[in-house]
Parts: sequence; C-alpha cells; structure tokens
Amino acid sequence: MESVVKAMRDASDDFVDAAATFLEFRHSSEGRRTPANDAALLALKDKLEMFKAACDRAEDLVITARHRFVAEFADRRRRESGATDRPAETAPISAASTASSSVATITVSSASALRRLVHRRLRRRKLRRNDR
Repeated sequence: MESVVKAMRDASDDFVDAAATFLEFRHSSEGRRTPANDAALLALKDKLEMFKAACDRAEDLVITARHRFVAEFADRRRRESGATDRPAETAPISAASTASSSVATITVSSASALRRLVHRRLRRRKLRRNDR
C-alpha cells in the first residue's frame, strides 16, 4: 500500500512540476506557440497520463480494501446473528452512496489542491529567479 501511495505522490509531484514548467514557458512566450511550449505541453500530457495511471492503481487498491471490509463485516454480522447457512450479505446501499459522495468530495478538493500546488511552485520558481 505504501508503494502505491508513494507512486501516486511522485506522479503528482511530476505532474505539478510539468504544469508549472508549461505555464512558465507559455508566460515567457506571451502566449505564442513555440517549440519549447509544444515540448512542455507534450511533457505535461505524459505526466498527466502517468498521474492518472497512478490514481487508477490507488483506486483499485481502495476498492479491493472496501470489498474485503464489506465481506468481513457481513461475515461477522452473519456469525453474530447465528445464521451460518446463509450466504454473505452485500454492503448496504447507504454505505455505497457514502463512498460515492466521498469520492466526489475528494475529486473536487484534489483539483483545488492541485491548483494551489501549481501556483505555489510557480511563485517559488519566480522567487528563486529573482534571487539570482
């Protein structure tokens, strides 16, 4: 699990760096299309795809853990009720809808956090350049 989280964090950092680089090149060229902009845009697209893949792997891990948890919960509930001959129950609908709303909340807050990260990195780069 730690390796999945580390891979996602690394892919996120790479994506944010690529976004900052692209925005820097675009700003320096005053919005005109240049070979440097095109290369930075291509790098940004590649990093985005790598970030998406890392997020997909993390999502698969979360889904697998959720299924295990639900199965364990249903099994424990079945044992506590004394019904050993019934098949395991599925997750209640409220748990599924709660999980879906949590994912939506995480997605919205992640987009805001990503925007803040890109702006923060751009400010750091600008400060470093001014210090030179």
